[in-house]
Amino acid sequence: MSQQEPIGVLVRRWRERRRRSQLDLSIAADVSTRHLSFIEAGRSQPSRAMIERLCDELDVPLRERNGFSTMPRAFPAQRRQTYSSSEADFP
Repeated sequence: MSQQEPIGVLVRRWRERRRRSQLDLSIAADVSTRHLSFIEAGRSQPSRAMIERLCDELDVPLRERNGFSTMPRAFPAQRRQTYSSSEADFP
């Protein structure tokens, strides 16, 4: 399994390897079937938490999970910007 493959391909491959339907996995991972379908089709990028839930439910080995978690996301995590009390003007 190559780390170059899209996350959706990996999710679908592991789901099929475990002989689970999208409905079964979506219920177990607490995600809608539509969202899972979008992830597998590459139309949606899962959060790190979603990847962890899917890996847990699919019993993906740790070595393979590392490949899932290091994949780049379409939307990188936003940095939190802090302001001092003097910078924050409240009306």
